[in-house]
Amino acid sequence: MNFILVSSALEKNMAKKLSDFGTVVPLPPLPALPSPIASHADTLIASVGDEFFVYANYPESDKLFAALDFPCTVIKQNAGNKYPLDAALNCFTVGDRLVCREKSVAPEILDFAKKRGYKTINVKQGYAHCSCAVIGDGILTSDRGIFRVAEKEGIDSAFVSSTGIVLPGYKEGFIGGACGCIGRTVIFFGDVRLLPDGEKAEDFIKSKGYDPYYLSDKPPVDFGGMVTAEV
Repeated sequence: MNFILVSSALEKNMAKKLSDFGTVVPLPPLPALPSPIASHADTLIASVGDEFFVYANYPESDKLFAALDFPCTVIKQNAGNKYPLDAALNCFTVGDRLVCREKSVAPEILDFAKKRGYKTINVKQGYAHCSCAVIGDGILTSDRGIFRVAEKEGIDSAFVSSTGIVLPGYKEGFIGGACGCIGRTVIFFGDVRLLPDGEKAEDFIKSKGYDPYYLSDKPPVDFGGMVTAEV
């Protein structure tokens, strides 16, 4: 069974369609975070290997992960409403690499990744997870700095502009926050084909052997992506 952890702000019609892929678990907001992203999965939870990491001041996570019986580490740091206090969990893995801004990410994550044999790739972008969508062994990214580092590291990647991605309260959202991957399907909170680089994104997804799926026919919305686990 797939559990899909996603923002409680996700529109009901999208949540209903998403439930075809597994059990949707809405994430309650963490008031300490900026309100537009307070319930975003890519801000509230880091997933490295088979371990999840959450903020110390997010008590709802204890109940959530205990109920789902998922391994979870509570980091010492509390979340805050200003950068980089809202970015301690904003990292991702692709293959055997952990991509993050080392100065921002929680030391517990860095230590765990090192013990598990991950190579840490340091980037300037503190919102690394928000900025990227992992597609198999490759990434879609809306951050040129990450794109350049990925190319240097031999990670197959494609740059797609974030222009047109909706994130209420901000000028625009991120590509990573606008989608999530379940099995070999990349699920978007909207239609990526409506973006300036939509065709490029679609082509990259298909080149990796994945299929795009759209939860609505409107421009993609950054709901903070999704964290999935299979039990």
